[in-house]
Amino acid sequence: MNERDTPDFDYLNHGGEWPGFRWRGLEADDQGALRLRALPRLVDEAPEGLDDLPAPAGPGGLAIAQDGTVYWTDTDAHRLWLRDPCDAAVSLVPCTGGQGAEPSRLNLPRGLLLHPTRAALVVADSGNHRVQLFAPASGQLLDVWGGPGTDPGRFNRPSSLSADAAGNVYVVDYGNHRLQKFDAGGNVLPDFWETVRASAPALTHPAEIAVAAGTGSDSLVYVRDEGGAIIVFDQAGNYHSGLDLSDMGNPAGLVVSESSIYIGDNQSRRLLHYKGDGTRAGEALGYAGPVAALAVDADEGLWVSPGGAATPLRLQRRGGYVANGILWGGPFGSADKARVWHRLKALGNPLQAGARFRFFLHTAATDTPPPEPQVGT
Repeated sequence: MNERDTPDFDYLNHGGEWPGFRWRGLEADDQGALRLRALPRLVDEAPEGLDDLPAPAGPGGLAIAQDGTVYWTDTDAHRLWLRDPCDAAVSLVPCTGGQGAEPSRLNLPRGLLLHPTRAALVVADSGNHRVQLFAPASGQLLDVWGGPGTDPGRFNRPSSLSADAAGNVYVVDYGNHRLQKFDAGGNVLPDFWETVRASAPALTHPAEIAVAAGTGSDSLVYVRDEGGAIIVFDQAGNYHSGLDLSDMGNPAGLVVSESSIYIGDNQSRRLLHYKGDGTRAGEALGYAGPVAALAVDADEGLWVSPGGAATPLRLQRRGGYVANGILWGGPFGSADKARVWHRLKALGNPLQAGARFRFFLHTAATDTPPPEPQVGT
C-alpha cells in the first residue's frame, strides 16, 4: 500500500489461484483456500503387539463391502476372514479355505477383491495358480479361472488383483512376470498385456496392481514393479506415466483413491501417502506396523491389513495433517516504481489452539525471484 490520500491494495491471491506462489506441506481446496496437507490417521488406538508382527513375505488381500464387511486373506494359513460391520465379530468365510487344490480349497491366497458388477469375492489362489470366485455371504464357489501354465488365461502364482468400474479384472501373474486382464465373465483379454509390453518395456516384474478408485471408464491402472517404480497405464494398456519409489524398502499394499496413492513400507513399518504426481506427502499418523494389503471404503476410510489373522485397522483418510507448511512467491511490487509498499496484512479465520502463522520477508533491489525457503517441510 502507498501513502497517498487513497490507499492502493494488491491482493496476492487472485481468484483463489495464488499466482506467482509455490508451496510445500499445503493444499488448496476448490475455493483456493490453503490449509495444511491432510494425512491418514488411525481411528482407534493401535492394538498391543502390532509393531512386533513380522513383515509379510508378499502382498495380501483386503476388500471392503458396501455394507462395511471387511474381508482379508490369511496367506500362510490358507484361509479367508471377515469382520462383521455390526458387532465387529471376526470369523472365517464359510465353506472356503484349508490348504488343498480341490475347488474351494486354497493354497497361499494373496490378492482379494469384491467384484464391482457381480456378487463375487475374487481370490488370487496363488499356490494353486488360479483365481477363485465365491459368494461373499455363503462362501459358495461360483467360478474358477486359470490353472498353471504360461498361455493367456493361465497363471504362475497370481499375487494381486484389481478391477475397473466395468467389471474387468486385472491380475498380476507374478511367476510369469506379466499382467493379465479378464472381462467380468472370466474371459482373458490378451491384447492388454501385448499393449503393456510394447508401451512400457521398463516394466520388468509386476508385483501389485490397483485401479484408481472412484473413477469411470478413463480410470488409470497403477502397477508396482519390483524395479522400484509405479508405472501407470490406461485401461487398454497404453503407458501413461511413471513414479519413482526407489527410496522405499520392502513395499507391499497398494491402493489409489482420487489424487492419492497409499503404499506400505515394511522396512520403516510405516504407511506412506503420495500425491498423484509421485510427490511424497507424508506418513499415516498413529500407525506403526507391517502392511500386507490396503483398501478404501465409501466413507473416507483407509483400511490396512497387517497380515495373517490380524484384524485390519481403519484410518480416516483425511484425519490428520502434516506438522507444518510454507507458502512463498514473488517478487511483488508496484508497477509504478515511485510507489512504496510498506504493509502486509493476512486475512483469514482465527487460528486454532496450538497453531501459529509466521511471515518471512525477503527484500531485494531487483526482480529476481526469492530463493526457496529452508524452513518447514
